[in-house]
Amino acid sequence: MALTWVQGVVNSASTSLTFPMQYVTGTNLCPGCTGTPSTRHQLVGSLTINGTSGVPPP
Repeated sequence: MALTWVQGVVNSASTSLTFPMQYVTGTNLCPGCTGTPSTRHQLVGSLTINGTSGVPPP
């Protein structure tokens, strides 16, 4: 079974966060799956979230 998702990770103390998004495909990535994990990815854009005040919680 091949799983597909988009993910992004960012570390920032700002209220504006920009996540570079990766399109990921792979096999044996789910919890409890057996076998050697295999992944492929490509950049598909970005997601920006703007907070109104304060630092977003961890």
